[in-house]
Amino acid sequence: MVELSQEERERLQKSEPKNMEAYQAYLRGRYFWNKRDTENLKKAIEQFQQATDKDPGYALAYVGLADSYILLAGNAGYNPGYPASIEYPMAKAFAQRALQIDDSSAEAHTSLAFILAYVNAGQWEWDEAGKEYERAIALNPNYATAHHWYSGYLRDVGRFDEALAESKRAQELDPLSLAINANLANSYLAIGDVNSAIEQGKKVIELEPNYERGHLVLGRGYLKQGRYLEALPELQRAVELSAKSAIIWAMPAMATQFRGSAQKRARSLKNRKAHTPGRKQADMNSQRCMLA
Repeated sequence: MVELSQEERERLQKSEPKNMEAYQAYLRGRYFWNKRDTENLKKAIEQFQQATDKDPGYALAYVGLADSYILLAGNAGYNPGYPASIEYPMAKAFAQRALQIDDSSAEAHTSLAFILAYVNAGQWEWDEAGKEYERAIALNPNYATAHHWYSGYLRDVGRFDEALAESKRAQELDPLSLAINANLANSYLAIGDVNSAIEQGKKVIELEPNYERGHLVLGRGYLKQGRYLEALPELQRAVELSAKSAIIWAMPAMATQFRGSAQKRARSLKNRKAHTPGRKQADMNSQRCMLA
């Protein structure tokens, strides 16, 4: 029989909803939040706000609001009605409100960590962000989002092996999350394990064929291996599905990689033209060059 410590019992009591309607609204909010797009984030905010109205002392509902504004801020450049200059301060205020209610909330520490890392990303904030992530994971080692967001932080500070471990842990805890699965593929790319990144990208697309980040990471993996003809349709599909991250990441990669490859192959073909057996083969190579 497992015995809980006094601290663990107190934390469970604090996190338990006192109002069932508030709890149900919170769950609906998380359902919409997990979809990640702007329209569903607005629906999530409505549900989390209902939860706080039903129970003003419900810390997790404020965390939900913080997390929703975090993602809206990330999409701010593509949604003029949701500027980051407004969304991030709101997110921070909600995270701090959650911590006022329950300082042992791993979820609230995770939200605050993200804000500290990416809003005012000076050295002091980065150090504090790392501490907040570590605190969150110590409080609740089974909170998938803490491992997920911490892995991104670790990649940004160059701790790639640790980032991969955190990505794997997040995926173990929430194997159906599209964002977490795509993040794992990105962690494989960061350490140079391109084969694993490609396989993981395929798994993301199997979970949801219309998830742009799955096509994006798969296309980036193909680019790393020089498989340009396979990369192109994946990156194009990512662009079609999203006007957000896909355009930022895919288009520069496509332009740089494809142009460099085409120029290199064109020079090679020109130098070898006199020695190429048969015009038909030369034409085939030229066509491949243009497509790459």
